[in-house]
Amino acid sequence: MGMIGATVWDIASAGAAQKEGRKVVIYQDSMHPWVKSDHPGKCTICGMDLTPIYEGEKPFGGNDNIMVLSSNNITVLNVQTESVKRQSLFRTSRVAGTLEANENRKAIVAAPAPGRIQSMADAYVGAEVEEGQPLITLFSPELLQKRLYFRPKTANQLGSTNDLAQSTRSDPFSNDLVAPQSGVVVERKAYIGQYVTEGDQLLTIVDESTLWFRFDLYEHQLPWFEIGQSIDLVVPAIPGKVFPAIVSFIEPTLDAVTRTVKVRADINNPVVTVNGHRQRLLKLGMYAEGRVRADIPDVLAVPRTAILFPGGSAYAYVDKGGGAYERRRVELGRQGDELWEVLSGLDEGDRVVKSGNVLMDAQAQFEQGNGSDTDGGSDAVDRAETIAAMAKVAPTAIDPVDPPGPKNLTPA
Repeated sequence: MGMIGATVWDIASAGAAQKEGRKVVIYQDSMHPWVKSDHPGKCTICGMDLTPIYEGEKPFGGNDNIMVLSSNNITVLNVQTESVKRQSLFRTSRVAGTLEANENRKAIVAAPAPGRIQSMADAYVGAEVEEGQPLITLFSPELLQKRLYFRPKTANQLGSTNDLAQSTRSDPFSNDLVAPQSGVVVERKAYIGQYVTEGDQLLTIVDESTLWFRFDLYEHQLPWFEIGQSIDLVVPAIPGKVFPAIVSFIEPTLDAVTRTVKVRADINNPVVTVNGHRQRLLKLGMYAEGRVRADIPDVLAVPRTAILFPGGSAYAYVDKGGGAYERRRVELGRQGDELWEVLSGLDEGDRVVKSGNVLMDAQAQFEQGNGSDTDGGSDAVDRAETIAAMAKVAPTAIDPVDPPGPKNLTPA
């Protein structure tokens, strides 16, 4: 045993003697190889003593995706970080469309039997009519025969507004066609002296008290819309006023050509008085723009500025401590106004770089291209200062808000 101990001591002494004449290149931590120093000390992460690396020795290996910055680099690049956490994801979407008639409030006045139009009320296109108002006087002997077969059950029902053809004249063959509902005449196909057949459409009446706001949604916008959602509408023809609307229907079929889905929202159309005349404020066919704010609670999210898109893939720089930052690929979900939903690649509590990452990535590409490692020397500082100066005229991170292809009338 004495001989073995002496041998080990001799080997250690020989190694120490061999290193005495060699120069220490750098001090490095074996567990955190990116922690380096030019003088003895402790690891800033785990507190262990740094190991000296002598000339001719290979330093501890590290992750190729790890980038190490000195304090000067961090200051020059203005590196700022933020924790990855679960939070609400907000998104404001803007859509554009037109105001259309509510098809559930549309009625047609048709000829109940063959005949001839004897007279008409002022039922021109755009005219306001009231429910039960006589609109057309129709001369039709056949209508009298039909009325004999379809008599009301009680005498109280005679002459009710539900009976669209009322005989109110002494001539039994002349009948008045009345308005089935109140509204505006939007289509007219009847004129005095015209002969009609049974079923001919004479007038179309629309109740404009409620209109439809119809617009298109692209596929990437669909996750942010649902039935019952509120929309704030603005109409260029009526500046300074916001109209509330409610999403009432989302079509189940996607248009194969435009890759869009039709959506409609209900909007109330108030009555206003102009020069002593009452009229509806909104008109059919008006152009309108909508603003929708959606909220998706409790999702893992990071600031949008923390995500870079080199080569079309999403990456983020994660702070590992001690001036080391790991370039990590991530999978993204929905995009909010200020946040990205993270599906994989990051964990809750990780700290991601939200400012300075564009310059960090540029510096990393520069160093990889030159085959040099980052040792925190003055050359790295000079490069960082050069990149920072270039950043004043260079574009920022690529942020693909919308996929390639045709754009909506207004960007989301």
